[in-house]
Amino acid sequence: MSRVVKLRTLQLSLLERLQNLSLKLELPNLETPEATSFQADGDQQESEVQSKLTAELKSKNIAPFEFMRVPKDYYNWTLQARQQCLGAASIEELCKSIVLENVLHEPAMHRADEACHSKHFLVLVQYAAKLHTEKLKRWLVKLSDGALRAKQAGWFWMGGGEVDLKLRVPVNAFVAAYQPLVLDCTY
Repeated sequence: MSRVVKLRTLQLSLLERLQNLSLKLELPNLETPEATSFQADGDQQESEVQSKLTAELKSKNIAPFEFMRVPKDYYNWTLQARQQCLGAASIEELCKSIVLENVLHEPAMHRADEACHSKHFLVLVQYAAKLHTEKLKRWLVKLSDGALRAKQAGWFWMGGGEVDLKLRVPVNAFVAAYQPLVLDCTY
C-alpha cells in the first residue's frame, strides 16, 4: 500500500473520530474537507458518474467521503488484497452492491412512504457474508407490518457506479441521508 493511501486512511480515521467527538459534545457541525478523489492511475479526470455521485453525496451532506479508482483486475484479487488496495481497516468494510427486482411489484400498491413496495431494492452485503434471500423475503413481509431499525457505526466501501470505481462513506451519514432499510439478510 502506498504512503499516500496510508496517510489518507489515517486522515479519514482521525476526521471520523473528531466528528464523533463533536457529536458527543454536541458541538456545532464542523466544516469538513471537500471529498477527495485518489486516482491510482495518475492524473485521470473525474468521470461523469463520479461527478454525479459527488453532487448527490454533497446534496445529502455526507462528508467526508472518498473515491478510489482500482486496477482493472481488482475482482481477480483476494479479499485481503482488495482490503490493502483500499486501505480498509478490515475485510468487513468491503461491500458488494446487489440490485434486486421485485417481480411481484404492483405500481398501484406503491407509495413513496412505503419502501417495502418498491420495484427495485439495492442490497449492500459485506463480502465476508453471504446473502440469504429467504431471510430478505421474510424481512420484507415483516416490514410491511411495521418498521425495523438497526444501529450502525463505522465506514464501508461500495461500488461507485463504475467497475473500477469504489466509494467509501461513513455508515451513520449514509443511514441519516438515505434512511435505508437495515436488516440482517446473511447466513
